[in-house]
Amino acid sequence: MIDQIQALTKASHLKVTPVLHLDPSQTIGVDSYEIPDWIRQQVIARNPYCVFPWSSTESRRLDLDHTIPYQAGEPNQTNPANLGPLTRRAHRVKTHAGWKLTQPEPGVFVWVSGAGQEVQVDPTGSHPIPNLE
Repeated sequence: MIDQIQALTKASHLKVTPVLHLDPSQTIGVDSYEIPDWIRQQVIARNPYCVFPWSSTESRRLDLDHTIPYQAGEPNQTNPANLGPLTRRAHRVKTHAGWKLTQPEPGVFVWVSGAGQEVQVDPTGSHPIPNLE
């Protein structure tokens, strides 16, 4: 088989890269605050934009934020199901302006503002959640 590949590609330059598995049931994490590149690539492929409501900032250069804050000693908490790309400003809003964030499933983020407005952000965009009271 290697001979066949060499024959087909002898005049070409190839770069072999690993396949990213985006299946949420196959989530693997690490016991560290720092995010390995392979996890970063999974999260960016899943969420190509900042996960703050109505953001259009591409996630490629953004920080990844732990949805549930990182606590040293907790195993496996740095994983795609607990990460999302955020701008620095969105991170400050989450941390200091009274907004709450949950990730009920990998890649789906539910934001609640200080005034109680709920917005779901997923790979299809931002969607207000109606208050049924």
